[in-house]
Amino acid sequence: MAVAANASEVTLPLWGQTNAMHQFCEGKYVVSPLFAEFWNSVSNIPFFCIPALYCLYRGHGVYDLRVRMIWFSMFVVGFGSFMFHGTMRFEWEMWDEVPMFFLVLSAMVSKDDAHWISSGIYKRIIHVIGFGSAFVGMGMYLFWSDYEIFLHAFTVVVLLDLILSFICTQSPDKHGSHISSGLLIGYAASIGSGKLFWEIERFACPAGSGGVMAWLHVLWHFLAGLAVYFGSLSDAQVRYAAHGIGRAVDDPEDPWPLVWLWSTWLRPKQSKTD
Repeated sequence: MAVAANASEVTLPLWGQTNAMHQFCEGKYVVSPLFAEFWNSVSNIPFFCIPALYCLYRGHGVYDLRVRMIWFSMFVVGFGSFMFHGTMRFEWEMWDEVPMFFLVLSAMVSKDDAHWISSGIYKRIIHVIGFGSAFVGMGMYLFWSDYEIFLHAFTVVVLLDLILSFICTQSPDKHGSHISSGLLIGYAASIGSGKLFWEIERFACPAGSGGVMAWLHVLWHFLAGLAVYFGSLSDAQVRYAAHGIGRAVDDPEDPWPLVWLWSTWLRPKQSKTD
């Protein structure tokens, strides 16, 4: 907040006084008067928004709504995070955090009926736990204004989806490919390492202090975006393997970017494309 020539007058930042529930390491309005946290804000464009738009464009007419909702939620999370870090206002914080639940819940629903554990009564139990944790957690978070409640509720939903993903990726597709398992490993490694860097920033760097530690949140955005990309392709492959919806993400004639990291050893060489 800048002090005017008259000490009794105060000039507020462009977006108003910061009122977000959670604060970050990056210094406020240091790079530009248009952005409360410049690097935390703009890093969402290459790591979330652009990859999500690419996936939506490439998956249009190929994958069903359940898969496309993951990519749509990814874009909303990226845009919400862009505005949240750019303004550090509570209303935009909600556009970041609420869609995070929708993102994971969309991934969870995409695995419906892909395995007996995600079918019948078990599917309903998973939905109740997942959606219930999200709605109750967000309600308690907003009522008590305690960011830790949000973190715990979101962690429950992520772990539930991760367990479900592990179960649903055990079977190969009709070509014998286990690429969904490889992508799941990529997802877990990316989100796990990203969370580590995020926690270091959260506990080791005071809010607004800036410095080298502030870049850890940008690194978190990169690894989280990579995790969502790998996880969404794993879910798309699960639907293809279980229901024949879409096409293999490691199709030799038209593989998705970065799938080669696992496809060379997870897809049998003798397999043919659809």
